[in-house]
Amino acid sequence: MLDENRARCQSIEKELEVARQLQFSIPPTAVLEIQNLRIAMSYRPMTAVAGDFYEFVPADGKRIGFLART
Repeated sequence: MLDENRARCQSIEKELEVARQLQFSIPPTAVLEIQNLRIAMSYRPMTAVAGDFYEFVPADGKRIGFLART
């Protein structure tokens, strides 16, 4: 039983690592610049995988949209 638990734990850890890598590949990484405004992002989840999401969307030359879920 102990070996089964260890194997299951290792499997879960591998799945979490894959999910973490995937999640870090999704958030925007570029710096957004619009009329003298520069916006940079930093994404640091507290656990291996988190449900946080954010996105900046240029609307026109003067406005941007910001969407976030934490």
